[in-house]
Amino acid sequence: MLTKLGLLSALIGLPLAMTPTVSHEEPTPRSVYVTNILSNDITRFAIQQDGGLTADAERTGTDAAPRGIVISPDARTVYVANGDAGTITTYHVGADGGLTALQPSTSTPEDPDDAVVSPDGQRLYVISRSAAVVTMFRIGSGGRLTTPGTSVPVLGENPRGIAMTPDGEFLFVTTGDPVADTVPDVLVRFRVEGNGTLTRLGTTPIGAAGGAMALTPDGRFLFVPCSASHEVFAFSVGSDGGLTSVPDSPFPTPDMPIKSATIAAAVTPNGRNLYVTNGGLIESGSKLVLAYTILKNGSLDHIADVTAGDSPVALAPTPNGQWLYVSNLDSNDVSAFRIKADGELEELGPPVETGGKRPAFQSIAVLPNQGPQAALSVGETTGLEARFDASSSSDRDGHVVRYDWTFGDGTVLKDGGPRPAHSFPAPGTYQVTVVVTDDEGCSTDLIFTGTSTQCNGSARARAQKAVTITSD
Repeated sequence: MLTKLGLLSALIGLPLAMTPTVSHEEPTPRSVYVTNILSNDITRFAIQQDGGLTADAERTGTDAAPRGIVISPDARTVYVANGDAGTITTYHVGADGGLTALQPSTSTPEDPDDAVVSPDGQRLYVISRSAAVVTMFRIGSGGRLTTPGTSVPVLGENPRGIAMTPDGEFLFVTTGDPVADTVPDVLVRFRVEGNGTLTRLGTTPIGAAGGAMALTPDGRFLFVPCSASHEVFAFSVGSDGGLTSVPDSPFPTPDMPIKSATIAAAVTPNGRNLYVTNGGLIESGSKLVLAYTILKNGSLDHIADVTAGDSPVALAPTPNGQWLYVSNLDSNDVSAFRIKADGELEELGPPVETGGKRPAFQSIAVLPNQGPQAALSVGETTGLEARFDASSSSDRDGHVVRYDWTFGDGTVLKDGGPRPAHSFPAPGTYQVTVVVTDDEGCSTDLIFTGTSTQCNGSARARAQKAVTITSD
């Protein structure tokens, strides 16, 4: 059977012997982390090839009442907001996905609920529900947080959800109490200054009790689930951070006979689909996850509802866009789904127990994919023909599977393999460029969906060399 690179070489007409040696050692399975608010710990799951989950035998301890969990873009640090302790616990991520606590914990204003790491990985922003503030911490060496942080008041009670635009220029915070709130609340808008501090821009009306938000990777659209009013608001994001409702917004969600809450949203890495949990309250009676197609104007086309565990509360797609994982508050487990090409969800099997108790608000996170690094060298040059070698390109958490070439003479070779040959039209000096892509679709672009990095792509996935052709 041909390897991926062998098949690629066959398709572009290169001999199989010219493909680089590929290690058969597979990378460590990608990790999924779930916080358990009543057992004060984190469960780590490993994603198997079929999308199923396998839990570690032992859980990692936290401070009291862990809620929101976020991961740095470089996948080396995990941060957990501990509501009752008033702290952020910081963890180093090992090569196997295991977590090691970095002591001591960092104090926050009262009742931290959720957090977001800026797309550049330099700052952590934490919302504190009872204190009604957003606190910015600078991230230092090894992922450690500087103390104390800088806090800014939120206009509105019970800030719950937090999201940042992919360019890191604007921050949004939802307000409201999903249990007691029955009147419309507001979304608070902030501009992120060059030093990371926040300037409040104003508020935008939403439904009752805003929840955990999501943005499309291009930063054009923001989606806000509202727990108590059972609807999803969709906004177009302006260049100044202003929000404009998209056509037909807000979009109603099921209003269950027993109390439920439309509490969290997540967008797929390709920006095509939105998924929303419709549970999130103790003994809500709901098991629904709602699936939508995101239209070109930001409107939502409802696809279907699927059944998760008891009271689904938080959700996270994988960086390759193949799987979706949902933490379930009442059943203490995680549901796994396959994301089909049309956005529909297919359950992979029964939910997998966390071993802990009560995953709560924003309790699930998937380790981000790290972009590949391109390497390029110029091989033998014969007349107008030159050979190029990018086989030393690497990927920290996977494999390089695609090589796109431009040869500086107007010729483009898409998916051209690691060692192409090219004939130039005339003598001269040409800038040859290769852009590599890994096995999860990550390349030069950073893909960020409001609360989490999916692909930590960068310019490292591009390499360029000048080649001088001297004769024909």
